Amino acid sequence: MTARPEQKTAHHLQLAFAGEGRDQLRFRYYAWLADKHGATEVAAVFREVAEEELLHACRLFELAAETGIDPVTGHAIGTLAEVLESALESERAEAAEIYPAYAHTARREGRDDVAEWFERHAVADADHARRFEALLRTIEARG
Repeated sequence: MTARPEQKTAHHLQLAFAGEGRDQLRFRYYAWLADKHGATEVAAVFREVAEEELLHACRLFELAAETGIDPVTGHAIGTLAEVLESALESERAEAAEIYPAYAHTARREGRDDVAEWFERHAVADADHARRFEALLRTIEARG
């Protein structure tokens, strides 16, 4: 059975969003490196292109989300409460499952520095989850 065309388009939007988002972060890092080497004109171009990539990513997310589904998590995002639930779930997963598993692998491979980074960020993401959860409760209480 082949995927319906709109399913392929949705998948392509997800892939493009991920690529544009990744590129804007990468280009921001390249700008930082260029600044570090005194190449301010190179840094300026990387920053400008990074900003354009961010705009591309936002538009791709918007197009994908027109279905009312978060293209990253697959959760409904039609209301503010649903957006908070989607964000909460992804932060919880990173804090409780994803980053601890990555830290375990890094430690097993002798990369304690990387393991420590993942462990610190699992703690940060747990805090993000708590903040999203508190906001969700506030929104729900307002009815």
